[in-house]
Amino acid sequence: MNSALRLPALLCIALPLLSACDAVAGKKDYAYFRKNIEEAKSVSDQCQLNGTSGMNEEQIRICGAAREAWGNRNFNY
Repeated sequence: MNSALRLPALLCIALPLLSACDAVAGKKDYAYFRKNIEEAKSVSDQCQLNGTSGMNEEQIRICGAAREAWGNRNFNY
């Protein structure tokens, strides 16, 4: 295979794998914050202090999950 085709072929194989790893690696949802309650408090406090104006959808979702996890911290389920 010549070098002009080698790099595009490698990228076609590697990029989907790398993007899938990235999507799972940084996932911060309710379950994550229930396991990391101190981080939930920190994120919840930051969101309360700064507000959600100007945040994108993902950041607002993370704020909501952190607030919910922090609010339910005393429930054992």
